[in-house]
This record gives sequence, structure tokens and C-alpha cells, in this order.
Amino acid sequence: MSYPPQGQYPDPQQPHHAGGQPMQGGQQFPGGQHPGQQMGGQPTPGGGQFPGQQMPNQQFPGQQPMPHQQFGASGARVKKNPIVGPVIGALLGVVGLILMLILIFLTDSPTYSKLVAFVVTGIVAAIGLIFYRWLDRWEPEPPFLLIIAFLWGAGVATFFGSLVNDFNAALFGDGFAAVVSAPFGEEFFKSLFLVLVLFTSTRGRRELNSLTDTLIYAGIVGLGFTFLEDIIYIIRVGQTPEELAFIVFVRIGLGAFGHSLYQSIFAVGLWAGIRRGGASAWIFGILGYLGAVALHMIHNGVSQFGIGALVIVLLLEFVIFVVGIVIAIRSSIGERKNLEMQLPSMVHFGWVTPREAGWLANMQARKQILKQAGPHEQVLKDFIQNATELAHLRTRLDQMKIPPSQGLLENHADLAALLHEQRSVVDQVLGQAQPHAVPGGWPPIQGHPGPQYPAPQIPQY
Repeated sequence: MSYPPQGQYPDPQQPHHAGGQPMQGGQQFPGGQHPGQQMGGQPTPGGGQFPGQQMPNQQFPGQQPMPHQQFGASGARVKKNPIVGPVIGALLGVVGLILMLILIFLTDSPTYSKLVAFVVTGIVAAIGLIFYRWLDRWEPEPPFLLIIAFLWGAGVATFFGSLVNDFNAALFGDGFAAVVSAPFGEEFFKSLFLVLVLFTSTRGRRELNSLTDTLIYAGIVGLGFTFLEDIIYIIRVGQTPEELAFIVFVRIGLGAFGHSLYQSIFAVGLWAGIRRGGASAWIFGILGYLGAVALHMIHNGVSQFGIGALVIVLLLEFVIFVVGIVIAIRSSIGERKNLEMQLPSMVHFGWVTPREAGWLANMQARKQILKQAGPHEQVLKDFIQNATELAHLRTRLDQMKIPPSQGLLENHADLAALLHEQRSVVDQVLGQAQPHAVPGGWPPIQGHPGPQYPAPQIPQY
């Protein structure tokens, strides 16, 4: 990636937005500052220049300015996009879940078996959800989409997966259904959430900003599937206390998070394709799906090869599980690094102010500011969300090997628009916050100001 020619700061009394032109209405950064100054109007180390380099004062060749007055026309669209796919997914999930629960309660099994099934599977689901919410701390996903993901796994994937397995078991036997039908069918129906529900909605596609996002959605789909499937198995098999203890050990002790693990393999492949764009999204997505099927098939088929093979497969799954945890944690940490890397250019182009940059990449400062936001808490949360999403999107654009699509550029403009529209409320909250709650200026974040990215030509209606 090439960077613009180096230059000096613009006059701090004439703050600049993207394109190097003064903001409309003579707007200024708080205290008359500009992107190269710390709070109180003092220059950053190095003679008041951009951290680690000089700050450009030129427009990028071949790019059009993105004046703030353009933002109002498209900015609100990000949060108002139709979400037909997720809504249909939610309805299907609820219907499927209700049907499966009816079948469960009609099963002729002891009451204590049903109670144990719901308690132990509920505990497993709760542990998984806590972990995924912890991973999701830097750029939290919309709760309604996470709920839909769980419902899809529990209601849609479990329902249709069971139908396919029962059909194949009747034709080819239980062994074929367990080793072939279940891995291919169940992973297919689970994977449909990311492919159909999110990718059929502009809003859904825009929520997939990092590997962490795909891991979270895929993992929660797997949790939903595990929750209901384990209930079914425990209730069917656990007719006596001994049988109940055995099946709980097998389902929970040996494979509590198996379905989330399989879907994580698919998520890694899908994200690798999304980053590259074009046909790669399908190619890598299919490879990820086949990887999930392969591990699922090995897990289901190992019982036919004796205890030695079972131990080997369990060790293999444990290693893959640990590697998956490490990848997920590193990806979550990478979300903060992405934000820190992109903040210099986001301040340079006027999308965030130096004071806002001082706490956006500080989790403790975020929490303190939100506590003091009062009635504006939701606006602050939205501002944090939009700034983090913009940072992820800019990193993705920087790394792309092909020209970005119109949709990605529109998303970039929309996120910058929302930040601009929310700034007055954010600055009001920051001005009223206790001094210790806001870090004293912009920390020395190293990096180059990346490209502005051209404003897309959005039709006016």
C-alpha cells in the first residue's frame, strides 16, 4: 500500500476533514486542536507531527472529497437496512425449536431424565455463551443476531438434520446415518446461517467485520445445535440412572463443544475467502465446510475402531480445540490492534477527534465513559461500535488484493457518516465526564495514515 506525500499539518484554526478542505460551518476539534495535537493544544512528541511521521495535507490522487454534508443522505442507512433474512431465520428457528420441544416432552422417559438433560445442556450452553461474549467485547455483535444464531442451531439445523438422519438411517442403516449423513447434513444446515441468513442481508454482511465475528456466529449456532441435540440423546437413552450417567458422560464429557468446534473450522475458511473477495469466498468456504465435515465424521466413526482409536481422536480434537481457542483469543486481541492501527488515519481525516481516539482503544476508559453517559449511553455505544467497525473495514480494504466492491465503499462512507452525526452527543458526554474517566489526550499510536478511499456514487431518489 502506498502512502501520500509527506507534508505539514494544516493550520489548527482551519481543521480539515477528508480531502484536505475545511469543515463546513467552521467546525473545529475540541479546544481548536487538530489531529497532531494532544489535549490542551500541546504538540505531540516530535515537533507536533503525526506520531512517527509527518502528516499529509494533500488529497489522494484519483479520489474525491467526502464532505460531511454528503453523509446525511446515506449515514442512517447502516442501521436501517432491511433484515429479511435474519427475520425469516428467527421465525424458522422458533418454529423448529417448538416442534422439537414438543417431541421431547412427548417422549416416554422419566421426568428426572428430562430435568437432568435440560440442566446439564443449559450449563454447557451458558459456559459457551459467556466465552463468546467475552471474545465479542471490542466490537459487540447485535444481540438479536446472536439470539437468531442460537435459534437457528437449535431449531432449524437440529430439526432438518434429524429429518435427514432418520431418512438415511431407514434406507442405509444407523452406521451410515451416524458416520456419513450426520456430518454432511448437520454441518450443511448449521453453515446455512452464515451463508443464507447473514449474506442475504446488507446489514448482516456488514456485521461480519473480522474473524472474531465469524467465529462467534458459527460457534453460537453450534451451541444451539448442541443444546437441543444433547437433550434429545440424553432423554432417549437415559431410561435408568446408570444409562443416564453414561449418556451424560458421552455427550457432555466427550463432546460438549464439538459442534461449535466443527463450525469454527467452517468459519475460518469462510473468513479467509471473505478477506480475499470474489470467488475465493465460495472456494474457501467450501474448504472450511469440508474440514468441519471431516472432523465430525472422524468423531462419529471412531467408536467402530476400538478404545485406542477413540483416545487418539479425543487427543486430536483436544489439540484442535486448544488451537481454536488460541486463534479466537488472538483474533479478539487483533480487534484492538486493528483499532489502534487505524486511529491515526481516522483522526487525520476528521472521523474521530484526538480526545475520542484517547479512549476508543481503552476498554477500561470505555466502561467509565459509558457509566457517565446517562441518557446518551446508547449513542455512545453506537459510536464505539461504528468507530470499531470502520477500523476493521479499513484494515480489510488495506489488505485486499482486488479492487473493493461498491458495497464496501458505501459501508465505509456510511460508517464515517454515522460517526460525524453522533459526534455532538459524544463531545457533550466527554465534556461532562469526570476528568479521570477520559485519558489525557491521544496516546502515541504508531502508524501511517492510510488511504481515504473514494466516496461511492450513491443514487439519489
